[in-house]
Amino acid sequence: MPIIAHTIPLMIMNKEDLKMAHACLNSLCKSTLDQVLVVYNQGLLKKKQLELFLQQYPIRSIILGDGENVGIPVGRQKCFEYIWVNMPEVKYISEIHLDMIFTPHWSKTIINYLENSNEPMISPGILTGYGELHPEEKGIKSTDIPSSYEELLSLLPQLTKDEICEGLVHPVIHKAEILKKIGGYDVQFLKGKQGYEDDSILLGYRYYMGIKNNWKPKALLSIRVFHISLVQRMKMENIHEETNKNLDGLINQYGIYGLLQLEAIHHNNQFKKIALSKIENISNKSNIKVNQTSNKRVLIASPVHQKPEILKLFLQSLKNTIRKNIDIDYLFYDDNSDEVSSKLLYQFKDRESRVSVINGIKNADYICNDESHYWKEDLIWKVARYKDRIIEEAINNNYDFLFLIDSDLLMHPQTIEQLMHTEKDIISNIFWTKWNPNQPLMPNVWLSGAYCIMDKKREEKLSNEEMTKRFNAFMQKLNTPGIYEVGGLGACTLISRKALLSGVNFKEIENVDYWGEDRHFCIRAKVLGHKLFVDTRNPAYHIYRESDIDGAKIFLNQFKNAELSIKKNTFTRYYKEKNNKLVLSMVIKNEADRYLEQVLAHAKKYIDEAVIIDDGSHDNSVELCQQILVDIPIHIIKNSKSKFENEIELRKQQWEETIKVNPDWILSLDADEIFEEAIVHEIKQLINQKQIDVYYFRLYDFWDHNHYRDDKYWSAHKTYRPFLIRYQRDFSYKWLEQPQHCGRLPYNIKLLPSAKCQLRLKHYGWAKYEDRLMKYNRYKVLDAEAKYGWKEQYESILDEQPRLIEWRE
Repeated sequence: MPIIAHTIPLMIMNKEDLKMAHACLNSLCKSTLDQVLVVYNQGLLKKKQLELFLQQYPIRSIILGDGENVGIPVGRQKCFEYIWVNMPEVKYISEIHLDMIFTPHWSKTIINYLENSNEPMISPGILTGYGELHPEEKGIKSTDIPSSYEELLSLLPQLTKDEICEGLVHPVIHKAEILKKIGGYDVQFLKGKQGYEDDSILLGYRYYMGIKNNWKPKALLSIRVFHISLVQRMKMENIHEETNKNLDGLINQYGIYGLLQLEAIHHNNQFKKIALSKIENISNKSNIKVNQTSNKRVLIASPVHQKPEILKLFLQSLKNTIRKNIDIDYLFYDDNSDEVSSKLLYQFKDRESRVSVINGIKNADYICNDESHYWKEDLIWKVARYKDRIIEEAINNNYDFLFLIDSDLLMHPQTIEQLMHTEKDIISNIFWTKWNPNQPLMPNVWLSGAYCIMDKKREEKLSNEEMTKRFNAFMQKLNTPGIYEVGGLGACTLISRKALLSGVNFKEIENVDYWGEDRHFCIRAKVLGHKLFVDTRNPAYHIYRESDIDGAKIFLNQFKNAELSIKKNTFTRYYKEKNNKLVLSMVIKNEADRYLEQVLAHAKKYIDEAVIIDDGSHDNSVELCQQILVDIPIHIIKNSKSKFENEIELRKQQWEETIKVNPDWILSLDADEIFEEAIVHEIKQLINQKQIDVYYFRLYDFWDHNHYRDDKYWSAHKTYRPFLIRYQRDFSYKWLEQPQHCGRLPYNIKLLPSAKCQLRLKHYGWAKYEDRLMKYNRYKVLDAEAKYGWKEQYESILDEQPRLIEWRE
């Protein structure tokens, strides 16, 4: 009598699918459990062919369906219903896919856990085809995928952890009785062939388990399964149309409240955005005005002991703050020893409404120079007392939020608005600082202790290699836009009234020897039951030393007339769901003997048109472009004199020439960048949709033809950057107006709907020793003091034995 039934909507499209299915079923049969396989035949094999294929595996198989692709929700639900009716003895039901490989005891371990817990379902941890561990380390490559089946099976147990974490991945095992009670997938609502079906079933469980219990899906990381992930799904036709059908069905079934519950489950505000969008659409169609809540009151406060030039920039940053549905008051403790700085505060009070300035106790020296900042103990606790008085003011005057910010920070105009919308009680906006001139940039948040920047448990003893790996993992997370839980934070923090009333404060905890009032605040907040978060979407700028002032001015310059800019960027979006024209945009200069030929030969496979700026080449680069792109429209603009010394002029020229050809999408590549081969097959799915306007990709710095560099100095591939953009003709594009490092695309495209894409981009600019030597010498001349870069990274360019990882397509 089977204890578990595995369900799989099986679609065999080609020989590669057969190969994957063989590996999947071969591994599944290694289990010692009494199990049965229920298959819904989605095509293209006929029933007899599928029967012959399944006969080679020692597992009882039942085939449903006649080979028609009815979609994942219907196929899976048919399997569930068959089991409920014909196999009532089955206690557990799994959802598996053909692109999975299982260890022998995966299902037994999960069932043992479910038998001893109240959880209705649980997933194992998975290793994806990109070498990532999900759900706990999404976006972080942890390992290379072995080439052989045997090596992969040996690797999976090595990637396990004795932990349980929140998150849903497939495969998943359900308790059959509870799955039946919630009804499985309700195909009356899920009309599309794929998309959001998992969210539908999660809401069923959340309501069954009780919303007050805040149930969320979990993964048992003591088991690891290999799952290539989305390998067939992304090849489906009309994927976005089918997904939208299910989204509409999900809303019809569970309403706007269901979307808000999904936001709580996934910690992802996209569901709230969808909900607000639906409310707006309903109100527009009904000609009904949606009631606006009263403005939230925010107190922005800071103890101030600052140099005049830095303070002036700080106050300008505050003036730029977007105030939509927000009432802002200011409170400053004037602890300045420089009279000019004190005057600046009072001038700000005269110009702005609702500003309070309180004279501080100016009895301590504070030393700040281009090396570092030097804080004495009595000065730290004086600042702590100022902050506690500010908390009292916020409570007594009924503010909804208190925003504490240091007076050497500049923030994005939307920072406060975005922090409020996260609905976190205590959340800091990220900023980065070189605490010492020769150190890398470090964050204002940490995970544990005084300033531990890696995930480490008390009893763990880690090798240097493991410590570096975990350090890099946390740093990569912070470099990816999002909201993340942390263990400590400070200097740019929004605190809700709920947290203020709970008793958070900066008083010294006398039996804790951590330096700095922020650490004592964080410990007390955690003891009071608060979680701490960081928002990494719009980093603030830290003027830690006077040499940072030039960069601060550039940072502020991009936000001139910020509120007006936001209004201007309220525009009509245009999109097409088919027949989009993709235009390659590129700048070249003397590239004929480097990588130009292979770059264009590969791009030619998937682009529709090309715009190329020749920035003063003296070789045959232009002729090579014409020769390779002979079969597609190509527009070459020749600059008689190079404009690269003033890069902003060159990039604007490139942009203007590109939009002249009326592109639907623009792909901006340099002449030494090549996407992996998968883009040829997946590009149409990326651009033929209506939701996304900008795609972000990871760029891998190759150190030879087959290896990319991966160490603490070279980790560009751990951050996503924009390369592919839908051209919106009514959008007001803005550039970072500076002669160098202005960016290849307008800076305000981050206001457009975007997504991270797992396709990878290979960068060969460092792949030859002679190129590295040339760049090393150039940096030594142009940036000898590492003012615009990282000194240690410059020095590492010529490392004789860097850490290299083999590239695998």
